[in-house]
Amino acid sequence: MAYRHGDYSPRNWLWDEAAGHHSLIDFEESAPGIAVEDLVWLCGAAWPIRPDLRAAFLTGYGRPLSSTEQRALVLLTARLGVSYLSTGLTKTDTVLIDRGHTVLQHLVRAPADTPAPGAAPPPGARRLPAHHHVRRRA
Repeated sequence: MAYRHGDYSPRNWLWDEAAGHHSLIDFEESAPGIAVEDLVWLCGAAWPIRPDLRAAFLTGYGRPLSSTEQRALVLLTARLGVSYLSTGLTKTDTVLIDRGHTVLQHLVRAPADTPAPGAAPPPGARRLPAHHHVRRRA
């Protein structure tokens, strides 16, 4: 458990390039919770297109995620993808629909048993078959 920001994404980041300092704003959603909840946006939006940022982030974080944290992050990120899809389909919002597909397709390409850098895979872990994928609705 940790006190988490609750909306950790670029719209709430402030970067002072001169000082090399990162700050956060908008603590409306902050509350006690699982620390990896603040990594969901990174896992679903940033790391799929910039995998190098994952290693850089975890280096700054000071330690790799445990296998339990990694599994929780994958499940929370899947929930985010499904939420994007559901809201997008309900509101006929193609941006959210595409975002949901992107998140879920990334998770299928990087299955839950893929450990975080430096983390041991969970016992009995296995990969999804290569042909397993998410299909778009017509």
